[in-house]
Amino acid sequence: GIRSEDRLATPVQPDPSSGELLAAPWEAALDFIDEKMRAAGPDGVVLVSTHATQEEIEAAKAYAEALGGARVARIPNALVTEDQTFPGGFVIPGDKSPNTAGATQLVPAALEETDISESTPVVLVLNSSVRAENISPENLDKMLAADYVFAIDVLNSPLVQRAFLSLAGRMWAEKSGTYVNRDGIAQTFDPAVVGPLQSRDERDILRELTRRAAVVDQAFATPEPAGAAT
Repeated sequence: GIRSEDRLATPVQPDPSSGELLAAPWEAALDFIDEKMRAAGPDGVVLVSTHATQEEIEAAKAYAEALGGARVARIPNALVTEDQTFPGGFVIPGDKSPNTAGATQLVPAALEETDISESTPVVLVLNSSVRAENISPENLDKMLAADYVFAIDVLNSPLVQRAFLSLAGRMWAEKSGTYVNRDGIAQTFDPAVVGPLQSRDERDILRELTRRAAVVDQAFATPEPAGAAT
């Protein structure tokens, strides 16, 4: 997946007529997402997949808080099969998503429990999965009911093809982070290879969006009246 032909190397936007993914400049893409997410405020939704790291999920929650309390929900992995059990009790889990336990711990609410409809102004999806089918068609249709859908992802997928705008993130081997396995063991990792030059670490993307939201909040904060007690 790291060197896949479907890899996102830059922000992309589908051409309305041809469906072709057209490259978009980073600053313009961030500006547009920032504008729509801030306008939505607490009515917006931030979705995180079980492929996101603990640190990325924490950054997504901080961003939702900076927006005034946008809702945060978890996208269950659609690619789950039966566990394989071997003599001696060794088990290969049927859920190949690396952070299901950690994501569930940080974000108890699942997408199925979250109201998303035509009245939802905007949805930001943090996916970063190496499998394009990790989001079920039903969940994809549900999130795409919103007015605007933005994605942070690594591969061309049904989500990227139908989202309004997608930002190019990094594969697990290109960044650091922590996953929590189903036994509750936290496993940290470091980057091993360099990703596409115009891709960005998901945490950096979320921190930048959070910074922009915070700057706007400060700019429009009500000043203390003269002589107010401190």
